[in-house]
Amino acid sequence: MVQWIRSDGLPAGYDFSYRYQRKHGRNPGHHVAFGCSAGQVLEAAVRLVGSLDRDEVRGQLAEMKFRSLLGHYRVDETGKQIANETSVIQLQDGRRRLLLPEWIAESSVRLPLRRPE
Repeated sequence: MVQWIRSDGLPAGYDFSYRYQRKHGRNPGHHVAFGCSAGQVLEAAVRLVGSLDRDEVRGQLAEMKFRSLLGHYRVDETGKQIANETSVIQLQDGRRRLLLPEWIAESSVRLPLRRPE
């Protein structure tokens, strides 16, 4: 299970990866994507309230729906993320294959081969 891979088909994923690789000489890991996404969400909340007031920004974060680099952002009354989908990958033929979410799956699950007894 992964929260982000650059090939998951979400808007800006490939662009973000390309720009990061050009600047830093390597592909971004999920920690980089999480940091960038957090910045996107916070920036959107600040822009929407037009203020840096913590209470106003906190209120906006609790109410807003947003699509970031990681996918959909929406939280419940406790602040728990409820809109983002987790991706599932499997190593197949030496390559990572995206299995879930189904709407962008590259392959289906392969069960391990059993050795003859």
